[in-house]
Amino acid sequence: MAVALAVSLCLPANFAREPRQAPHISKVEPEVVQAGEIVVASGEYLDRSHVRDVVLTNPDLTALAHIIQQTNESIKFRLPKSMPPGRYDVLLATAEWQPQLLDQQLFITVTY
Repeated sequence: MAVALAVSLCLPANFAREPRQAPHISKVEPEVVQAGEIVVASGEYLDRSHVRDVVLTNPDLTALAHIIQQTNESIKFRLPKSMPPGRYDVLLATAEWQPQLLDQQLFITVTY
């Protein structure tokens, strides 16, 4: 009995559950912003139990956005103030035991 208990304590909480729904962003507003500004992403399964981080990336830089507010239908996040101008792909880091980066096929353009 002690062995079974020890094994169950090592497994992640969602190990025996059904597969989770993948978070998805359908739009970001605004699409053109300045560094340090706030962006709202709308979609499905965007709450903390599904999404750990919002990552912005292009060939030259990868940056972590600061999440301000999160619901199942939206994530409000702030871009880093030091983010250089450019076009950035939006990715979501899942809130799983082994997180995945999910490319949302959406872009944010940072200007001066």
